[in-house]
Amino acid sequence: MSSNEVDVINHLLEVEKAASELTASAQKDAEKILSEAKADADYQFKSRLEKINANLEVDLQSRIKACDEKTSAEISSYKERISSSVKNQKDFNSLLDSIFAGKEIKVSGARA
Repeated sequence: MSSNEVDVINHLLEVEKAASELTASAQKDAEKILSEAKADADYQFKSRLEKINANLEVDLQSRIKACDEKTSAEISSYKERISSSVKNQKDFNSLLDSIFAGKEIKVSGARA
């Protein structure tokens, strides 16, 4: 092989080496960019998710409070209606007499 051919081959090897180094550097830079983009996307996703969760939690607590207040008001209203209702003891006793008329009622522990 002539010296000129060896020089050309050496030059081509140097060019190939430089291209390989350039490719490796570009690959490393691309991986860094992708890693940073993924970290940023993950951060943004987590931030938005936490904000949505916080809003939902506030809404949930508000709805729970409203339900508790409504339930409490309904129970109070029911208790008020019950306590203000007219009790007809005479008719109640008559009803019981008609139901149990002629039937012997045994009460445990009672003495005859």
